[in-house]
Amino acid sequence: MNFTLFLHTSYVMQTPSEHISDILIVGSGAAGLSLALRLAQHCKVTVLSKGPLSEGATFYAQGGIAAVYDETDSIVSHVNDTLIAGAGLCDKEAVEFITSNARHYVQWLIDQGVLFDTEVNPQGEEHYHLTRKGGHSHRRILHAADATGKEVETTLVGKASTHPNICVMERRNAVDLNHLEQNRPTRYPQGSRCLCLEPRSGTGGNLPCQNGGTGHWRRSQSVSIHH
Repeated sequence: MNFTLFLHTSYVMQTPSEHISDILIVGSGAAGLSLALRLAQHCKVTVLSKGPLSEGATFYAQGGIAAVYDETDSIVSHVNDTLIAGAGLCDKEAVEFITSNARHYVQWLIDQGVLFDTEVNPQGEEHYHLTRKGGHSHRRILHAADATGKEVETTLVGKASTHPNICVMERRNAVDLNHLEQNRPTRYPQGSRCLCLEPRSGTGGNLPCQNGGTGHWRRSQSVSIHH
């Protein structure tokens, strides 16, 4: 597959130059940048951010990330707490998958350089400071003060910005997907149009959309923004 980005400046179509990559990711929050960093081990990745990298929903997330770290806690308990709090709206298989893998992916963030708050116990041993809130029955929330999203996003932006296989384009709004019929099923997206501040274009082989709540990809979102 081949994508072409048609980028506009001041609402005037410019002749696009070529930017080649294997993967085009729409969205630069925790999901988009985490995916970019993993894929960049094997291919070239372009990430589109509709605004400055510090303006996404991830950056403003406060609370923390839940994972089973306490010895008195268990994944079964985490699953049950989540299903109760979800009041019948949760997909049990999804909940079980997420809770079972939470610690593994939190550790990946730590390996990238994310600094969660720690404390020293009476025995002089340092461990993560876990909090308890909402429907949780145990302390299982890792946090960075009350600005966990900022710590996660800043760390991932730093890693992505210096990776030789990742190109991050800020202030690029993907507004359309085009299809190219050349002996390929038309359901596969072959390009996208973007609104941006600089005239460029790009090509990529796959198009993950990591645009979360602020992108209004679906009718119901975890984040609601009114203009």
